[in-house]
Amino acid sequence: MKALLFQLSVAAVLAVTSGCDGAEVPQRGRPRAKRLAAQGAALDAALERMKTSGIDAPLRAALEELVAREGDWFRLEDGAGLGRYAVESHIRWTERALAFDDADHPLHAIVAHARQLEAHGIELLVVPAPTRLQIYPDRLAGVPAQGSGFLGHAPETTAFLRVLVDAGVEVLDLLPVLAGARDDPRHHDPVLRDRLYLDGDYHWTPRAVALSSAAIASRLAQMPSFERGPARTDEDFVVRIERGQYVLAGKNDPEPEPVSWPQVLSAAGGPAHEKDRESPLLLLGDSFAMQFKERGCDLASQLYACTGHRVDAITFAAGSTKTWAALERRADGLAGKRWVVWVFTARALQLAKFETVELFSD
Repeated sequence: MKALLFQLSVAAVLAVTSGCDGAEVPQRGRPRAKRLAAQGAALDAALERMKTSGIDAPLRAALEELVAREGDWFRLEDGAGLGRYAVESHIRWTERALAFDDADHPLHAIVAHARQLEAHGIELLVVPAPTRLQIYPDRLAGVPAQGSGFLGHAPETTAFLRVLVDAGVEVLDLLPVLAGARDDPRHHDPVLRDRLYLDGDYHWTPRAVALSSAAIASRLAQMPSFERGPARTDEDFVVRIERGQYVLAGKNDPEPEPVSWPQVLSAAGGPAHEKDRESPLLLLGDSFAMQFKERGCDLASQLYACTGHRVDAITFAAGSTKTWAALERRADGLAGKRWVVWVFTARALQLAKFETVELFSD
């Protein structure tokens, strides 16, 4: 009976905790122009909201105060940690985001790759993973506390995404997805419901991965070309949620951190997803896409549950742009691919060098 009750409780909260339980993703095919128009309107509304938030000045002051300190790792009042690299890259991006004349500005490579793919009938979805500072700016001293309606603060990244949409590139803004869930009262575990980023590391938690995967699957379903894959819950995989701990070995926080594990598992109990080179769905990503693979909580596993497709993946730690060069080296013309999802930390927009590669030989 206890096992049955556990399964029922998992089913009741799964849509909130992991965002997807393997059920059919509603097919809502919309023409590309309408999809881009909707994305642009949403980004415009977000920019207007951020202009009147009153966050910019106190956030800048708080960041400059941290930079003036000694050391490379800062412990915030709520227990979370923040690296100097994260603070400095946030400041630099505010200055570089719209500097499109820079030869290595990410805009040029992203647009070029999107157009190459489009010319060969392949859809690209660009998905920057928000940083902790964009979801939790009010964790810094002096920044006004934000209420339950807060949807994140990243005016420079939002403006950059708006320019991408104007250039015909489809984007998924995860900022409202994650910020809107940072204190979701529906979450099954009040202790964990606000944990979207690890305290001792700059990566997100398994819960944030699962929520993001569900949002990606929902966006893919808006594409007329999208079809759900053959995998089905309870036949090819099960989704099980456990409360546990994550140990950041060798990192800045030696204490285990409490997390919820929304796991996509096989009948034998191990991770159900296996990379499939023949899949029509290709995931490109950095360490944000690779996190928690050993528990079946990584991005590819979650997308498998949400879309029914085994995922082909090219991922590298600190490899936001390396994936494109690796894709070029395959030299197979992306045979059989229909959708490419590129997920990378938003920090990479400032830190990485973005170079255009030729994906097709014709």
